[in-house]
Amino acid sequence: MRRLRDPSPARRRRQEMQMDFSQLVKQRRSVRHYEIRPVEESLLRQLVEAARWAPSALNMQPWEFIIVTDPEIKRQLGDTAAILGIKWPHVKAAPAVIVICAKKTSTYARDDCLLAAQNIMLQATDLGLGTCYVGGFSQDAVRALLSIPEGYIVPGLITVGYPANVPPAPDKRPLTEIIHTNTFKGRGVGLSAHKRAWQAFWKIVRGKAAGRPAKAGPEPETEALPPGALLGGALSSKPLEEESLPPDALLEPPGDLWRHPDESDDDDTTA
Repeated sequence: MRRLRDPSPARRRRQEMQMDFSQLVKQRRSVRHYEIRPVEESLLRQLVEAARWAPSALNMQPWEFIIVTDPEIKRQLGDTAAILGIKWPHVKAAPAVIVICAKKTSTYARDDCLLAAQNIMLQATDLGLGTCYVGGFSQDAVRALLSIPEGYIVPGLITVGYPANVPPAPDKRPLTEIIHTNTFKGRGVGLSAHKRAWQAFWKIVRGKAAGRPAKAGPEPETEALPPGALLGGALSSKPLEEESLPPDALLEPPGDLWRHPDESDDDDTTA
């Protein structure tokens, strides 16, 4: 009987790293509630060190990272982080916020920053920290507040802190639904997911306008988004029946199970 050889130390290490990384990716969450304690500067520097090793077009590395821990600056930063009047309170409450900006040296500067952002969030998870990527805010207001020079874009903010609670694993579309071999097959995600996301969003906007909290329930509001109003995240020529989006409104819908950050942490959406 042939005896199987034990794997070499290098091979065992590769197997351990593969398992660790797979678990790390699945453990990352969008965390919006944090413990009231600061994040050590050494850990914040580790997050930026991870971002520094992200790939970039032509290795231009256009990114800059502003670590905000001052309570007053965070408060003002939180005031700029809003979409149609809906503010993200976790920006003010987080012990630290990493603002990612970049010299627009190429068409791909924003893409480069998003790759760096993912490195930050994965490294934070490995260090026991929670993060939430925020893309809905006024870039002009953030540039003015943080003295960011002209010619720089601000793709996103990342809130950082020790999680007060860890959201459960979110539902994800199965591999069999999202993998296409050689050519695109099937209908893809379809319009229903976009409709549910926007319906939940408009429900919150209406509640805010009326001065009452609104819950993003699972049942869609049929009048909130007419069929064909959104295709692939972009506005079509057909307007919304009740409200129309302002020119600078979102061109990408919130996540499929989007909730207001005051309500729950049991999703995995970005702000």
